[in-house]
Amino acid sequence: MEIRKLEIRRLKEEELESALSLVLGVFEREIKPSYTEEGVQEFLKFINYDFMRGAYTRGEIIFWGAFTDELIGTVAVRPDGHICLFFVKNEYQGLGIGKALFQMMYNYCVEELHVKKITVNAAPQSVAKYIHMGMRQIGNMEERNGIRSVPMEMYASPTLVKPVQFQEKKDRNKFWIILTILLALLLAAGIFLGVRMIKNVIEFSFQEDSVRVTPEEFQEPELSGVNAIPAYVDDYLSYEIEGQSYNFIDDEKINTIIEFGVQYPELKGDAGFDQKLLEKINQTLKDKAMETVEEIYEHPSEEIKETVLQADTPVLVSYVTYKVTYASDEVLSIVMEDQGYKGSEEQYFYDFRTITVDLNTGEVYELEDIIDIDKAFVKKWIRIMRDEADDDSLLSELNTNEMMSALEGETFEGVYDVEYFFDEEGIEIGFSFDYEDEDPDNSGFAWVTAPFSYKEIENFTTDSPIWDEMN
Repeated sequence: MEIRKLEIRRLKEEELESALSLVLGVFEREIKPSYTEEGVQEFLKFINYDFMRGAYTRGEIIFWGAFTDELIGTVAVRPDGHICLFFVKNEYQGLGIGKALFQMMYNYCVEELHVKKITVNAAPQSVAKYIHMGMRQIGNMEERNGIRSVPMEMYASPTLVKPVQFQEKKDRNKFWIILTILLALLLAAGIFLGVRMIKNVIEFSFQEDSVRVTPEEFQEPELSGVNAIPAYVDDYLSYEIEGQSYNFIDDEKINTIIEFGVQYPELKGDAGFDQKLLEKINQTLKDKAMETVEEIYEHPSEEIKETVLQADTPVLVSYVTYKVTYASDEVLSIVMEDQGYKGSEEQYFYDFRTITVDLNTGEVYELEDIIDIDKAFVKKWIRIMRDEADDDSLLSELNTNEMMSALEGETFEGVYDVEYFFDEEGIEIGFSFDYEDEDPDNSGFAWVTAPFSYKEIENFTTDSPIWDEMN
């Protein structure tokens, strides 16, 4: 998504209706399927225009907005630092818009509201995003009026106040005149202190309550995780990829929370397609997305059953999202993120899993089918893995032979799950991890993959037909 201009500022009263319309649109698409009917009605009551306008005019809630040619995101906070609403349009998610809105709101809470903490009752599927912004979970998932949420907070410290990533200088001519004078003074005096002076000018404070960005100044933020994967989708696919979802809430069990929101891709082809093959592929993709539902609900293990029996409030929750990283008429590669609770409020999990399918046969490629996993490969692979993690101790608990075994599918009691996917630039190969919390080898990573360009991987490929497609 190309952003030609961006402005982040406080919302005016006449813009409130547009903000609430944006909130409703994102809510309907992303959150409503996981709410009970009571929860939906409670939320709609909260974002009612008349109610919200009254709170706005009384200063009980402060709105910020991110604008391009239109409003694309909003965040609302109470004077006590509690985030009430935080929504970004679906097509603009993953570009750093939310992070910029959050930083602007954070700065205001510290500098103007002088709060000590910023809090939020996060929707369960949003917990990971708030953690990424620096917040932490402070309690178990709770339900009020049909709305399930996780309490989170972060300390409001002046040391974390910083310029919002999207900035424009107030007066360009004045800025360059001042900068030229400072440069001249610096050269004349030859003192190091000038560097700091120039740095301060370059970080010129933005217009109060507003940040504006011109096309020349805008730089999309560096992405990370799944958002950073450079996806490839052939422009001339002979099939379509449509998003599907499985949503389920068990309202009959009073003392147990059971809730699933699983998104997965489905291929659609015309009458010329082998429909049985298409059904096989689609079932494979759905089964991959539904793995946690299968594990904790459809056919729970004895461990899951015991966790549920021991829990004060049993919780079985799975929220799955996906990204197509490579799609052609021959090969489909997909990554999935899954988060939720496996039996109790203390059993929060985050899973990363991948699948690559041969679209001619419907078979799933295993890593050992396409990569010659020998010592030479492992030597190069582990070096890249540690570079990616910026951690030279990553996987140091395994020797070379054990790494080879893990890449061939040995999980070592479920700790290592081999993952790989194709994308626009090549193939990434690594693990998702499931260490015990107290395991000294736990580096805190949910997953790490090592990227290889198609050129770099050539020396390690098997004679699998998949490489005819990639070459």
